[in-house]
Amino acid sequence: MSSAADVEIWDNACQEFDKSSFDEAVRLFNSMGTISSKISFNVGSVYLAKDNIKDALKNFQDSVKKDAHLALGYYMSGLCYYKQSRYNHADEQFEQTLKCMRGNKCVDYKQLGLKFQLYECEVLMNQAAVHSKLDDTNKAKCLLSLATEVKADKRHDVVQQSLQFVQAGRALEPFLPPSGLIFRPSAQAVKNVKKQDYLGQAKVLYSADPKDNTARFSGLKLLEDTREKVLADIRKPGRKESLTPLSESEDARIRAKPRPAPPRKALPTKPTEARDRVQTWAGSKPSKPLPRSPLPVPPTRPSVSPSMSKGWDGQKSSTSAFIEKSNSSASPLPPRKPLPSFPVSQINGTNGHTGNGIDVEVQFNFSVTMKCDSNTTLDDLRKDISQQTIPKSVAIMYVDKFGKERKLTESSLSYILQGVFEQPKIVCTSSYTV
Repeated sequence: MSSAADVEIWDNACQEFDKSSFDEAVRLFNSMGTISSKISFNVGSVYLAKDNIKDALKNFQDSVKKDAHLALGYYMSGLCYYKQSRYNHADEQFEQTLKCMRGNKCVDYKQLGLKFQLYECEVLMNQAAVHSKLDDTNKAKCLLSLATEVKADKRHDVVQQSLQFVQAGRALEPFLPPSGLIFRPSAQAVKNVKKQDYLGQAKVLYSADPKDNTARFSGLKLLEDTREKVLADIRKPGRKESLTPLSESEDARIRAKPRPAPPRKALPTKPTEARDRVQTWAGSKPSKPLPRSPLPVPPTRPSVSPSMSKGWDGQKSSTSAFIEKSNSSASPLPPRKPLPSFPVSQINGTNGHTGNGIDVEVQFNFSVTMKCDSNTTLDDLRKDISQQTIPKSVAIMYVDKFGKERKLTESSLSYILQGVFEQPKIVCTSSYTV
């Protein structure tokens, strides 16, 4: 939480930025007591408005160091690297932006004081522009294909046009955000900085005493009058002369006179019961012997019967004999039946293609509704389950970098087959009735 002084400086710096006084805005931002990630981002935006890419990139990097989850800071850093023709660094910053977005199509910064929404399709388009500069046309096409699937606004139709430009071999330009992106303090925080006079100024309308022409409590007026009387009495000319000061000898005699010491209280001579107890604890001999309580007598051990002594000597008791007899007469348990083995030849992992490729994990998630009557047994149910095959019509999805399932298309499949994902995974879902 920023202090009141920082909020006031923050608001003044934003006003100077709106007036295009960039140097004064930078000075005010740097003079704040606490420079957060948002303030560093604002300084970078001011330098970017001045076309000072080097200082803008430095401040954008400082903002993401203070807040590692600020996706907009990585996005602006990627644009600065792109303007410096450092395309590999720009690709890393855009990739980090997508990680901070965590699979969301849009991130709104309105609650943080910035009226701007960062879309996933814009980041993908800028990443495709970077790869087009690196002469990686295939990956640029795949990125633009993914961007067309997640576009959310009419102004994102430029993504489809960019895909046509790349297919035609034309140059691709990045998607630039509007100028003047700075975080601003909330209006309520700026309003609370200014002092508010809730009581207002009091005014005297009528008074019986013409001297009482001030609007205040009567007790304060009485206190001031009493103070003036006391000071006037002290300042009388004959008051100090009436006091006769002591001579130096009398003053020294009074100071040198010893003062008697206060009498000490005599200690009791007759020991009390509590004092005897204290002496006993300390190790001294008490005046009276302490009473002694008799020691508890341990209970006698009951006599052992002959039948019990036999059991203790190692002979079998009646209970153990009964248990052994029961165990010998019990019938042995039947052997367990082996579990039925389901046929696995119906699902073949190879699709007929040979050669070098990548391993793609395919997960089948489908449910089957089977009709059973009252005469159906467990063996019948197992037999019907073992005869089921994979349905012919299934919905094929793929899992992206952030663990979300998306619809698999030709463009996304080519993106997967290029080895972009470390562990590619495809999910097949369906349901039907037998």
